[in-house]
Amino acid sequence: MTRLLACLLLSLAAAAAAAAPPRAFDENTLADLRRQLRGSPFILALWSVHCAPCREELPRLRDLARRYPAVPVVFVAADPPEAHGAVERMWTALAMGETPGWAFAHDYLERLRWHIDPDWYGELPRTYFHDARHEARAHSGVIDHQSTARWMSAVSPAP
Repeated sequence: MTRLLACLLLSLAAAAAAAAPPRAFDENTLADLRRQLRGSPFILALWSVHCAPCREELPRLRDLARRYPAVPVVFVAADPPEAHGAVERMWTALAMGETPGWAFAHDYLERLRWHIDPDWYGELPRTYFHDARHEARAHSGVIDHQSTARWMSAVSPAP
């Protein structure tokens, strides 16, 4: 009985973690991430619950992130706070699991987009490939996953 209870509690904890709300992505988050990841390449992947191509792209990027764990992929839902429930449901439906996720912290979306890239007008999916010096190359639309895998391999070979 104790073993069954322990398994049940672990399952509930895992479900709660999987359904945890996304972290708030505000005007300071990208600068904070750059400080934390100083000297390391990373990918910033922006998506939305209203973006059909994002539903295919998110799991593929998740799989690449698992294949190349030295290259973090930062997933950010570019949806306003009132959509965060839908963000959580989509995150769970796509089996993103324990992959860290963020969502726009407030509904002044233009300001948040400007802090990411003044030349970005909201098209999704939007992906930024940051090299080790954090010089970013932006891509709007679905990425080519073979090219992305080659880039990730070049900046940090798979173990």
